[in-house]
Amino acid sequence: MESPSTPPEFPAESRAESPAYVDPLIGEIIADRYLITRVIGTGGMGRVYEARHQGVRTKVAVKVLHPHLLDTRAVVDRFVSEARTAGSLGHPRIVRFLDAGRTESGLPFLVMDYLEGHTLSAELREVGALSVERAIEIAVQVASALDAAHRNGVVHRDVKPGNIFLVAGSDPGVDVRLLDFGIAKATDATTGMTQTGSVFGSAHYTAPEQMKDASRVDARADVYSLGIVTYEMLKGERAFKERDILALAAELASTTGAVLPRIDTVRRDVRAHVAVAIDRAVRRDPGQRFISAEAFARALTAPGSFDDAPTTLSGGVVRPSRRWIAGALVLGVCVLGALGWWWVGADHGSVSVPADTNETAPTTASPTAAPTTAPTPVMEPSPEAPAPEPVVEQPAPADTKPKVRTVRRRTTSRASSNRASTKTTSEERGVSLEDGVPIFRSRD
Repeated sequence: MESPSTPPEFPAESRAESPAYVDPLIGEIIADRYLITRVIGTGGMGRVYEARHQGVRTKVAVKVLHPHLLDTRAVVDRFVSEARTAGSLGHPRIVRFLDAGRTESGLPFLVMDYLEGHTLSAELREVGALSVERAIEIAVQVASALDAAHRNGVVHRDVKPGNIFLVAGSDPGVDVRLLDFGIAKATDATTGMTQTGSVFGSAHYTAPEQMKDASRVDARADVYSLGIVTYEMLKGERAFKERDILALAAELASTTGAVLPRIDTVRRDVRAHVAVAIDRAVRRDPGQRFISAEAFARALTAPGSFDDAPTTLSGGVVRPSRRWIAGALVLGVCVLGALGWWWVGADHGSVSVPADTNETAPTTASPTAAPTTAPTPVMEPSPEAPAPEPVVEQPAPADTKPKVRTVRRRTTSRASSNRASTKTTSEERGVSLEDGVPIFRSRD
């Protein structure tokens, strides 16, 4: 068996085989069609073999349940039913289950795609911390697989580096498969730990509520586990490396819980929005986490892509979603545009201008300029002269504003009176008048 500090790998090179031990299934044909050729890994619930289909001659991976778990009906049922559920999802990031059955000795087995590559746990042991870009890409692809499962009512409950497989031949890109989908652990609700004892490999990634009752967890438990895995990829070592496993399990299940420092305080090249997303994913309270794996992936890749509601960050600071800010800005622009349109179209008043700007007031002398020393004589018309015709003012032109013309008529009348007075005075000074009758000419 593997040491408690090393998580089981699937698939991986077998390291626990004794040189004298010969697996009884090697060289056997099970279900009359799968020739077992070698062991490629051992997990908590079973052993994984490389096999070859005798009909189509293709490589497959066959997982066989451990014999000592055969008497546990709940484990057997979960081993088969959960595998079939995962196989029905048909997602490209989830390992495909091709067949299921029993060996001649009655052990249940599952047939899966054979994958060339290595697990994430093997890569972390070899290279340590991954680049930020690679870590985010792996997390996003795992989140895609989890989101597809969650939409179909399936919760993985065992997301960890040993169950994340990196397919070879995709360099420099990443091609991820999620393994052991919901079948690797059968949880005993009385202890909150797996019956197979592999809690030593998974407790680092198990959500606090799963420690209390694994039968009542939802998608947010997988979000927590993926958050811890992402933290580990960026840190290069386990998030809770310095803590005792059993003490960690008790602490996570308590009301206070364990708190991880934000990853950007551990690694300076991690951008703030990535650190905030991971910090939210690993909250002890499920209600404070992302509601879906897809939301977590979106937050990792796009700054501010959180839920529409305001988000409480580390330290109790409340930061509104950028969608709210963008909406407020758009609303402000619309309001300003409406006010500008109203101002341009509003009638701010107009100034009346006389109809004929070329028509000016007469330049006759003011009444005060007329001589005041001599009285004005009263002149009677000659008996032979006809009576003067009355002066009739002409009506204002139709296109002239009445108010302006009225003012000008009054001005004209005063001006005519002034001219009459002036002409009379001029007559007195020897100025000849036509037949002794003053001539009044209308300015109109």
